Amino acid sequence: MLGVCLAVFVLALPAAAEAATFCVPNCPAGVTGTDHPTIPQALTAADGNPGRDTVRIQPGAYDDEQAFAGDPVDIIGGGRERTTLNGPAANGVATLTLGDPASSVSDLRVNAGRGTSTIGLAMQGGTAERVDVGAPEAAFAGAFATAGFCASSADTTKRPATARQANLPN
Repeated sequence: MLGVCLAVFVLALPAAAEAATFCVPNCPAGVTGTDHPTIPQALTAADGNPGRDTVRIQPGAYDDEQAFAGDPVDIIGGGRERTTLNGPAANGVATLTLGDPASSVSDLRVNAGRGTSTIGLAMQGGTAERVDVGAPEAAFAGAFATAGFCASSADTTKRPATARQANLPN
């Protein structure tokens, strides 16, 4: 009788959180994951999945994007010379916001939107590697980060507006 109770207990344990891979617009060769047509859709799917997920963004220009992730996520672009997120034409918004300090972003370029008081990349801690943040047409734009943020090979581009930054080397 004890063996039966023990088996039932083991079966009742919740499944461990598993990380998943989400790809925009599709997964590159050799990568298994779920395809999503937009970056916001991929990040919404990642937020709904337990565990630290990965969002892989194929090379290309993604226009009028405004994306947010609240859970830990690793965002990997196809190279900062080949993958560009362009923010929306709206005032006071961030193109890409990562709300978890365990998140990371790498290998892409993020341009602030065409408006006033816009931000290209907003991170609540986390890591940025090989990321360019630009402000092509905004009155105020650049990168914003809170304590605990780490940047490696990151750059902010000031054209034509002056970009304000936190913890990003010039």
